[in-house]
Amino acid sequence: MPRPLGDRRAHVRLEAVGSLHGTFGATASARVINVGEGGALILAPVPLTLYSLHKINLTLGGYELGLDARVCHVRLAAQAENADGPYEVGLEFLSPPAALGVILSSDSL
Repeated sequence: MPRPLGDRRAHVRLEAVGSLHGTFGATASARVINVGEGGALILAPVPLTLYSLHKINLTLGGYELGLDARVCHVRLAAQAENADGPYEVGLEFLSPPAALGVILSSDSL
């Protein structure tokens, strides 16, 4: 199949027929405002979608934990100069590891 003029792709792309689903991931740093065993309030550079699910890496007292979280609320932070953020994002931890409680109760924070 001849390629259209100006098409610089090295490989052929196939046309999607029907509905195809995929996932997208992006990494951004956020500041933890407060944290408890059930969730956290973070200051994020972008507004996360309400009720969306995320895998987060939380570093507390030198320990790094991988957690699954759901976005419970999002609001423009009080210190925001315009609608571009930052945003306060409330996260609910889904099945937090027992180690989180131990870390939060330790004197290392």
